[in-house]
Amino acid sequence: MSDKPKLGQILVKSGAISLKDLESFLKNQEELKDERGYQTKLGDLLLENKLVTESTLAMAFAEQQGVKFTDLSRYSPDLGVLEKIPFSILSRFKFVPLYLDSQKLVVALHDPVDTFLLDLLYKALGVTIELQSATRSHVENAHRSCVDSVKKAGKENHNFDINFEEYRLILEQEKDVKQEIEKPEVSLKNSLNEYSLEIILKQFIKDQRHFGLKFSPNHHEVVISGRIRGGWEYYGCLSLEKFQAFWIKVKNLCQVSEEDTAYISQAWFELPIREGESHTFQVTFLPGRNGLELLLEPYSLDRRSLSLERVGLLETDVMRIANFGSDPRGVLVLGGPQSGKSTTLLALMNQNRHASHHQLLFEERTSFTVANRSQIHLDEHQSQLDGIGFASQSSIEVFGIDSLSPERFHSVLRQTSGKILYATQNAHPILPFLSQMEKQGVSLGHLFSQFRLIIHQKLVPSICTWCSSLTPYPAEHIAKMGLKPETLKKPLFYLPAGCDYCENKGYSDFTLIYEILHATPPTVKLLTENPISNELAMHLMKAGGLSSPNNVARDKLYRGQITLDTYAAILQRKL
Repeated sequence: MSDKPKLGQILVKSGAISLKDLESFLKNQEELKDERGYQTKLGDLLLENKLVTESTLAMAFAEQQGVKFTDLSRYSPDLGVLEKIPFSILSRFKFVPLYLDSQKLVVALHDPVDTFLLDLLYKALGVTIELQSATRSHVENAHRSCVDSVKKAGKENHNFDINFEEYRLILEQEKDVKQEIEKPEVSLKNSLNEYSLEIILKQFIKDQRHFGLKFSPNHHEVVISGRIRGGWEYYGCLSLEKFQAFWIKVKNLCQVSEEDTAYISQAWFELPIREGESHTFQVTFLPGRNGLELLLEPYSLDRRSLSLERVGLLETDVMRIANFGSDPRGVLVLGGPQSGKSTTLLALMNQNRHASHHQLLFEERTSFTVANRSQIHLDEHQSQLDGIGFASQSSIEVFGIDSLSPERFHSVLRQTSGKILYATQNAHPILPFLSQMEKQGVSLGHLFSQFRLIIHQKLVPSICTWCSSLTPYPAEHIAKMGLKPETLKKPLFYLPAGCDYCENKGYSDFTLIYEILHATPPTVKLLTENPISNELAMHLMKAGGLSSPNNVARDKLYRGQITLDTYAAILQRKL
């Protein structure tokens, strides 16, 4: 069986373009692939540069595929034909039904190579499918008229709605079995059309390089991007038809309706990996400009842990941490239960400066995996920390310990000396904690040789951004809160009104309020030479070594993240 002639050869042979132009645009096609991250079809490229007309291109497609060219400029929808076409297919694929009888269906397409559409139509109607080629704009206009006519007449055929989705899944499952045997590894150099959703996600889990996958349709195909620290990178691409199958499959796995995906919505599904093991994925459905987008992320991933900015630290503190440079000291995060310490710990370890470091994380509950990070589950006695001294003598450069017990604190400091250590602990605010450390015999000098920063944090209710509204507060009302009106710069503050998104509570999620101690030489000198007291805290704040939660709360008040009532409660230490 001879191969079909290439589109470029047909256009050159017909005199539509010169051989020189063809060679130039084939080279440009490869350059655009590198620039855009996806393959631009030659026909589309020629149309963009107005080297051929739509009619010339459609005729070339007709010759290439061995089908007839048809002119749709005077097309009029035939409801007698359209009412027999399943609306689920008609509304999703751009084709124009021209003729239907008991033996065949004739349809017009711009690019008549969509075999998946042919399979669907054959499955739904049980007749032979005959193709004709037409110009893109004529197909788009005629298709729009078909859909509008069916809707206006109330003739939508819903007989194939369920089977349409089931057929996609059955077809994919048949392909999955063959692909798992023949091609178990996903190659990102080419299109991922030959792989099933399951294989792509299993490879994603196996690689442990990315935090999530984003599927973004454009006019020609679907670009897949992988989330890495600091942004996104090209992962692969899919045809629009293949992505539609993925979309249906994910929607079914999540058990969401078509109406739910018309707006931004979230759901989750479990993907079996092997017997007795599965991974849970969180799915975000995004109605993008060029079509519906999908964002798939491991369910255990708290996106705030991807960066310090998302955790809720102010820009000045994020910059200080980012400017650690070659300083081998780490950070100690203090706070009560459910104060977000684990999220802050992961954000610290996910900094770009640690991207090439071998990390070892001890944690009580499993977080998402990272390629350069080894993870050890801690039992209630934290007996796994007995071997941390051996680990510190290896090539491991960064250690993370979530919920480090006070009994093991001194031992861990000693055994990880010279390594970067990030740790969390259930503890009081910073100065009472330091006082307690001194009573337990831990030298503050030794403590600050291991930690450059100590953060004490808590979470307070954050105003729902959807329903909040600016409201003026009279001076008398502010005074009743125990505040001085003259100390507040802004006359207007946000109130939580309540909406469906926040379940009419006025609050959604939490925001971080914290104090932070910067262990600079002057700060360490003040702490080691003076008794810990409120007076010392004032000196530390004046010297810039201690940032109080009051200042952080005021900043977040002015940004509309917390209410004036919450701010007053923080100042009066009621939160």
